[in-house]
Amino acid sequence: MRHNLKNISDRIATTFDFTQRQRKVLIYGCLLNFLTFMVGSLLAPFYTMEAEKRNISVLYVGMVFGASGFCYAVFHTVFGKLFPLLNVKLSIGLGNFFSGMFDLLLGLLVFSPTPSFFIVSSIILQALSAIATSAVQTLVYSMFCTEFGEKLNIAQSMSNIALMCAFILGPVIGGVIYRFFGFAILYVLMGILQIVWSPTVKWMLPVEIKKYNSKNENPVKNKVETLERILHPSTANSKKDATFWSVITIPNVIFNIAALYFALFSFFAIVIDLQRYMHDVFHMNEIQIGLVFGIPPLVALIFCVPVGAFTDSYGFKREIIIAGHFAVSIMNFFAIPPNYQRFWFYYPGSFFLFMCSIVLLGFSMIILFIPTLKEIIESCFMSGIKQNAGTNGIASGIWASSMAAAKVLGPLFGGFLMQVLHFKIGAVLFICACLQFTVALLWSLYTIFIEPPNHRYETYAKILHKEDQSARPTQVEVST
Repeated sequence: MRHNLKNISDRIATTFDFTQRQRKVLIYGCLLNFLTFMVGSLLAPFYTMEAEKRNISVLYVGMVFGASGFCYAVFHTVFGKLFPLLNVKLSIGLGNFFSGMFDLLLGLLVFSPTPSFFIVSSIILQALSAIATSAVQTLVYSMFCTEFGEKLNIAQSMSNIALMCAFILGPVIGGVIYRFFGFAILYVLMGILQIVWSPTVKWMLPVEIKKYNSKNENPVKNKVETLERILHPSTANSKKDATFWSVITIPNVIFNIAALYFALFSFFAIVIDLQRYMHDVFHMNEIQIGLVFGIPPLVALIFCVPVGAFTDSYGFKREIIIAGHFAVSIMNFFAIPPNYQRFWFYYPGSFFLFMCSIVLLGFSMIILFIPTLKEIIESCFMSGIKQNAGTNGIASGIWASSMAAAKVLGPLFGGFLMQVLHFKIGAVLFICACLQFTVALLWSLYTIFIEPPNHRYETYAKILHKEDQSARPTQVEVST
């Protein structure tokens, strides 16, 4: 028992063993994630308040959010395809600079003469800012895939710590600035911060990182690629280059994207009415509602590193994703009772089930968010596609676009059902849970009957891990 625990701890410890180059990339990625997502977390609460002061309807505010989300969904894929052709440092620096410029100009819209000028200018500036930010995020995701290889999940989980901290601290910091100085100062400060930050990419990232050539292999080997060369040496070098359609048509990629998409889609479909539901049914005040919304990122913050370390050390990525998707869909069936909306059948709702679903939401976001990108890249290689910068860029773009699309289509779907067809929040969540459960069930059947896991790879992974451990040089103390 003690020997097994020591093997587990040693195996997980090697997951955190980064090179100096990887540490530089990881530190920059974490700081960049914190800055960009902190700025992004300010738009929904404070822009909406500023629009209400000008008597602008929710419909037009939704158009601003929709334009931003649409640009994210489209240009994540575009910049993922362009990843091997771009100078990474220059592109990230320019993306940060222009994103800061557009946010600064957004803050100056408080001086706009008319509400129509305010809303039209907001749509244009938010669309342009989304294009610049999508370039930065996609290039960083692609760079992580190329630099970290087999340690992608743990690197991504550490980056997510910064992301979750940004979502927790962003509205708090923004609320203080907005309360005492107003909307203009808030966005002008955020814009200046991004502009000042943009040149740091030149010094913080390693000197040798400029442009990734799609014809070259990853600088860090992935175990799946190594195992493929051991098992099938004659076909390992006959892989084809990645294209958008060759990646998106792989069945396992489709299921990964669908699982991630519908998990986010379900949340964003009900978020527009969730605050009113908590107030009417559970009689929560504004402070309690704010605390409930802070639970999912807090849970994700706690579990992101353990999930990343476990999936990098032991695999089982697909099984973990499917299990998480099943758990979320089942909990969503009972989170908000459909009888509240006079739906199909009756069962009493409870505050306990509702809070369990909120906690599980944060945990499921990590389970679905961290392993999916690595699973997509490995599925590409196992389907005959080269594992290089071009594949990493396309996979990162598709992965990020699916999340952005959920943020756009989820509120549209929920708003249509609730405002046009007069469905209530419980009915909408029930429908979303059915969609989630269907995706999880189809993926399970596909995994069991059509593409079962190849246990040879697990066996060879253990052999390679033992070889890595035995080949690791021992530290020798030198006396002077």
